[in-house]
This record gives sequence, C-alpha cells and structure tokens, in this order.
Amino acid sequence: TDRIYAMDPSYVHSIVMRSSTTPDFMKRHHATILVLRHNYVTPSLVDAMHANGIKVWSWTIDTETPWRASTTANVDGIITNRIGTITNLCATAVQNATNPTPAP
Repeated sequence: TDRIYAMDPSYVHSIVMRSSTTPDFMKRHHATILVLRHNYVTPSLVDAMHANGIKVWSWTIDTETPWRASTTANVDGIITNRIGTITNLCATAVQNATNPTPAP
C-alpha cells in the first residue's frame, strides 16, 4: 500500500482482517476502511476507528444476530451473502424507528 499511497494519497485503501486491529496499524498502512469479520466487531473498536477517521465494514452478515451486533456497534457497511434477509432486517428497523410502538 505504501507504493500506491505514494502515487495517489487520495486512493481509498482498505484492509480485510480476520481478527481485531488498531487505528495505528491502519494508519501505518494508509488504510481508511477496515473490513472486519463480524465476531471481532465491537462498539469500542468501531468508536476508536471512527475517532481516527477510519470506516468499519463487517463481514459476513447473513443472519439477524450478527446484523444486530454490527448495526448496534455503528458499522459503516456490511457484506452479506443473503441480501434478501438483510434487506428485510433493515426495512423492519427503519419501520420500527419511524413508527415506534406507543407505550401502554
């Protein structure tokens, strides 16, 4: 990535990880997007990356449990093999946020 960065610093660099990492690691490699396996995504990691200008994408989100954990952690994007399932989860979340159930 150093050679690419030297040629064009505006080029978007991402790093795909199967384990957690640090903002310093990402910065050393001029990466602005961390693509991280969903079970390593945590709210504190996402907050740390965001505080350093790094976006976080979570993979592979195919069911509700990892989708909920990733969206709760405030990831910037998700990667899925089940677009219909994830589209329905997103639509339901938007509908619930728009039309909350009134308290009794």
